Amino acid sequence: MKKILLGISMVLVLALWGCATTGDLEQMQAREKMIDAKADQAIQDAQAAKAAANAAQLKADAAAA
Repeated sequence: MKKILLGISMVLVLALWGCATTGDLEQMQAREKMIDAKADQAIQDAQAAKAAANAAQLKADAAAA
């Protein structure tokens, strides 16, 4: 009987401990927004670098011609 009660208690503790709270969900959403913002910034930086590289290539081509 004690083993059954212990088993049920462990299942309940794990079930309650594994549930996400509203605060947890808000933190996850905040992290997701921060990651999205960083990804957007990285894309913009990459596009700017590509534009600068293209401009440098055009100058090099013009100088070589």
